Amino acid sequence: MARADLPPPRFVRSLGNAGAFLAAAIVVCAAINARLPTPPVLGLAEKFDYLAAHPEVDTVFIGSSRVFHAFDPRQFDREMAARGQPTRSFNCALDGLRPPESYYVLRELLKQPLPRRRIFIELVDLFPRVNVAHLCSARYHHWHDWRHTQLVLRQVQATREPLRAKVKQAAVHLLCFGIRTSNYGRGPEFVAPLLSGRGETPLNPWTENAGYAPQPTGEFAGPRRVAFEKMVSELESRDLERLQMPELCATVIREVVAEVRAAGAEPIFVLSPTVARGENFTDFAAAGIDAPLIAFNDPRRYPAIFRPENRCDHEHLNAAGAAEYNRALAEEFARLREMPGSAGVPPAVPGVPPGTSGVADRTSWQSARAGGAER
Repeated sequence: MARADLPPPRFVRSLGNAGAFLAAAIVVCAAINARLPTPPVLGLAEKFDYLAAHPEVDTVFIGSSRVFHAFDPRQFDREMAARGQPTRSFNCALDGLRPPESYYVLRELLKQPLPRRRIFIELVDLFPRVNVAHLCSARYHHWHDWRHTQLVLRQVQATREPLRAKVKQAAVHLLCFGIRTSNYGRGPEFVAPLLSGRGETPLNPWTENAGYAPQPTGEFAGPRRVAFEKMVSELESRDLERLQMPELCATVIREVVAEVRAAGAEPIFVLSPTVARGENFTDFAAAGIDAPLIAFNDPRRYPAIFRPENRCDHEHLNAAGAAEYNRALAEEFARLREMPGSAGVPPAVPGVPPGTSGVADRTSWQSARAGGAER
């Protein structure tokens, strides 16, 4: 018998069979995954249920704990009503909800067939580091579809971390992608309704506050307070330097803006009250982003928000600070809505030629506001 006529070695056949099985499994899992709703995540699922049950909500705020524990929809709605611009808002933020996860949540929100006139989005750079707190939970797997997995992998590659750290982070994200794509652990979602029905949604502490959860009261004292006061003093002493937004971050934000507007809503970006200079990506014109931005990172314009007695720590506001923040946010947003084109295009600014592009106008408006009278 000629060598070419010999049957392939057993290990070659086994390898081929294993490859065929794996390919078939991937195709089947992907087909099932494409028909499944977004994986339910504790906290987020309840917020989406709330929105489905309250179609009157026309304003949603998405962000991290700095939004979850600061944006009070009830106060914001009262402030807007007092200015003759009523809103019905909801806080769809959660602890640690940063890009790419927050953009995944935003895109899931846009799939809901409900009226959304405007969506506030916390301005934060992409966060590629592994979140150990949620690593083994559905909270970490749910946003790892291919679109957002490849996005976070690109951000991992762009960081200045050592190669070893990059490989570890990339491996975790790919593992999460595999878990999500294979639908691992999602069986109970289908079995439970068959056995006992879905049941009532558990009552959350934020239910009566339209998604808002006040930050637990704690004394901001000692070395942490001293360090915070020093950072505030440094910010008050000179103008903030605008940083160049990373290109990947700018590209994703431009995509988000287009998708929100395609869904019939208006995106408004908000920079949370922060003393971190590294977050001052406020030059939207240079980044080619055609969207309004409200920035709360200047203690000279918002002194009450930066008073230590209104803080739980250097990142989070207490209830008193949140009240000041909501008042300032309503004031800035009401001013923005009074501009031509509603919550989109600001009016002419002295020194800016008529007909200048919307991006330049928005940026000029921000610059003019920054140089305005102190509050």
